[in-house]
Amino acid sequence: MSIQTINPENFARHLRPKLAELLHAIGLDIVYERGEGDYLFYHDKTSQEVSVLDLLGGFGVSLFGHNHPKLVATACEVLGQKRPFVAQGSVRGLAGELGKRLSDLVGASTGQSYVVTLANSGTEAVEAALKHAVLEKGTQAEAILANIERTFRQIRVEQRTGQLTVQPSSLAAAASLLAVPAIATLDELQHHLQQHNQHMLNEAQCLLAIKGAFHGKTVSALQLTYNPDCRLPWQHLGVDSIFVPLNDANALATILDEQRTHYLDLSLTADGEIELIARPWSKIVACLTEPILGEGEIWPLTAVFLQALRTAADNEQFPLILDEIQSGMGRTGTFLASEPSGVAGDYYLFSKALGGGLAKISALLVRQDRYQNEFGYVHTSTFADDDFSSAIALQALALLHNDDLLTNCGQMGDYLLTRLQELQQQYPTVIKDIRGRGLLVGIELAQLTHSPSLLLQIASQQHLLGFLLCGYLLHEHQIRVTPTISATNTIRIEPSAFITKAHIDHFCQALACAAELLATANTHEFVRFLTGAQSRAEHALPMVTPPPSPSPQPKAGRKVACLAHFMEPEDLLEFDPTLGSLTAEQCTHLLAQTQSVFEPFVVGEQTICGSQGEAIQLVLIGIPYTSAQIADRQRRNALAPVLAAIEQGVEIAKELGCSLVGMTGYTSIVARNCTHFVEDTIALTSGNSLTAATAVTAIHQLGQEVGIDPATTQLGIVGGVGNIGAVLAELCLDTFSNLLLVGRNGAERRLQRLATQLNQQHPQATICISTDMGDLANCQVIISATNAPQPIIEPAHVSHHPTILCDVAVPADVAPAVATARPQARVVSGGLFALPHGQKWEIPGMGLAKAEAYVCVVETLLLGLHNVQEHFSYGSLEVHKVRQIQAMSQQHAFKLIL
Repeated sequence: MSIQTINPENFARHLRPKLAELLHAIGLDIVYERGEGDYLFYHDKTSQEVSVLDLLGGFGVSLFGHNHPKLVATACEVLGQKRPFVAQGSVRGLAGELGKRLSDLVGASTGQSYVVTLANSGTEAVEAALKHAVLEKGTQAEAILANIERTFRQIRVEQRTGQLTVQPSSLAAAASLLAVPAIATLDELQHHLQQHNQHMLNEAQCLLAIKGAFHGKTVSALQLTYNPDCRLPWQHLGVDSIFVPLNDANALATILDEQRTHYLDLSLTADGEIELIARPWSKIVACLTEPILGEGEIWPLTAVFLQALRTAADNEQFPLILDEIQSGMGRTGTFLASEPSGVAGDYYLFSKALGGGLAKISALLVRQDRYQNEFGYVHTSTFADDDFSSAIALQALALLHNDDLLTNCGQMGDYLLTRLQELQQQYPTVIKDIRGRGLLVGIELAQLTHSPSLLLQIASQQHLLGFLLCGYLLHEHQIRVTPTISATNTIRIEPSAFITKAHIDHFCQALACAAELLATANTHEFVRFLTGAQSRAEHALPMVTPPPSPSPQPKAGRKVACLAHFMEPEDLLEFDPTLGSLTAEQCTHLLAQTQSVFEPFVVGEQTICGSQGEAIQLVLIGIPYTSAQIADRQRRNALAPVLAAIEQGVEIAKELGCSLVGMTGYTSIVARNCTHFVEDTIALTSGNSLTAATAVTAIHQLGQEVGIDPATTQLGIVGGVGNIGAVLAELCLDTFSNLLLVGRNGAERRLQRLATQLNQQHPQATICISTDMGDLANCQVIISATNAPQPIIEPAHVSHHPTILCDVAVPADVAPAVATARPQARVVSGGLFALPHGQKWEIPGMGLAKAEAYVCVVETLLLGLHNVQEHFSYGSLEVHKVRQIQAMSQQHAFKLIL
């Protein structure tokens, strides 16, 4: 196929769905079509080519930039010569030359010679190193057992010649050491000693790695990768690993002691007695470390700690494996990143830059005196040792030394660190630390815990701030960087060896712009690239001063929580005023773009007092979706992420010590009135009982005001077969005798079933059903309680006579046009209460006037004030609970707003 026919959507659909979702959410879902030197190129939505300064460099792969001319020429030369790609079972000439060159380069620093094993990727080199270390450990154990076997043979020879007599006392002492009842003969001693030593020498071996380390994602390499997200799903595969705290020699010493056991050696004393001697044996197979942790936040290992690892490896007789895959090959100014420490490894690993950015290749170097000759026979790889990769790697090594790139890496690295440290001093509330060496640098972002912007606070808490910064730098300044895997609040910088001061100045200027926006909570400019805005000039927004932080409040003893989502996209502006004057369209775009990455979050907490002085602490937990987004997922049967977010919100409430959780808006709808969750450690409620009670109160109160007689008036209930609608019908038939149940097309059977049930309870009532909204025009009182994401009651559905419309749906069922087109109609929400005693909300983003509360929130508060610790509005509503919660609201002076 032609590359011109590529469909980018196939990446998300058929290759990396989760990654594509994340890339889209933070604006990094770009298809780069060309790479040259320090730049990548793509075409924007207007088909204009955009150049991007690449400071990520393929996580260290592009040390020579993209498509270096000499490397491309080498690739073309090899292909032009038609060299075979696969020629197993033969001498691979170029691979041999590469092995010698690598051995010479490392040997120039260490004074040693090495045997090289080539592979296809860094993680394969790690696998090869671990396999070799296990083989080496096995050889050590076999040598110990073989030496003991030789001693037994010597004893038998001396017994036969009369030179030695095995004394019973020697056998008795051996039996005591081996913890067996008795040993009568030499053969019995050999049997028990062999069993003991085989157990001790093969006992649960382990690997040492450093906390924060990343060494790949194959099964064995994963055991040495510290990040739990990468490692734990496969924790039962492979050998165990122990992670040493970074630069902590004392912790290392403790681990060495814990992993040291003993085997029993056999010897003859000068007096001809048999003696068993306990000798130390370490269960550690190998220690693997990077000189500078790459994915682990760019933390350099100190020379003192590296020397401690070297000493430990020597004393405990395991190999020290130095992973130079990301930090080596000259990136830090020396060929080996470990070189300045003066510490030499037993094994070395290379990859990434070794392939020149064109070939997939890696290398394991094992010190020649430790190399196990059979390893090259038992460990093979189909695609290793090929001429194409070997030729490019040889050319890359030549470039590194012939073009004096090592010096440039060191000099430009020093300049980069100096400039970044200046920025850190200028913006200490944004940039916490600058770390690294040469052209491997980490920028650790500070926690924006006290930012006036709630969005920035949450992004920081959920480890998303680094991703947002990367998106900002890409779209606003055309610079490409990414966070480290283990800590996404650390941005890594890994440019090519050809980077210039001009490149560094450009990056530092862009970073300064970002830091200024974050320091001043200029959030609308920082996330502008996620709002669909096309140009800064067209969409530049004024700086918005956020409201002052609420004064600290005394905390109540009991806590309840409410789960809430954005009713409308514009609610985002009340939630975080630092977003400025984003339009509704821009808010929609921002929320749609990010809905897959943000997790539930605590919006705020506030103490609310009841009528008798009782107090309850309300925790508002945000679910990062809008009503429309949830409704859309409901239609597409794609609610799994929403339900997972709700469940996570419940867990947050538990962790905060809440006794009850109220589900508001669509959270209760998609959770099937809370019944989706089986929960016995915290109470759940949907708010629907009080919703039903307030609707009944509202229509009776307004009916008296406008002179409507329930006995002669037809009542219409829209959404009658719903949880709220059904109980409303039952409650209203106490006073209304003419009822119309209205549902959507396809609901006829359910409507009829409910009507029959209600007629059995109220045989004198007239109960009709309909799926035609136009029939509502015959009703003077209408209650609407559907789950529709958009208004469904239009002016044409409402009579020209005085009519009461009680809309308890959230979002609203009654279209705004009804109020103007039918001025004789009285539209009330029936879902709002005034907080008692003039209390006002200080939690942001409640979406209401300061003294008002949604009915579902009020139900949660009331249950908390009465210390209800069991499910309340859970599943089908019950009439007695509706009346119970209504009484509670009256007791605590929560006044219904009409």
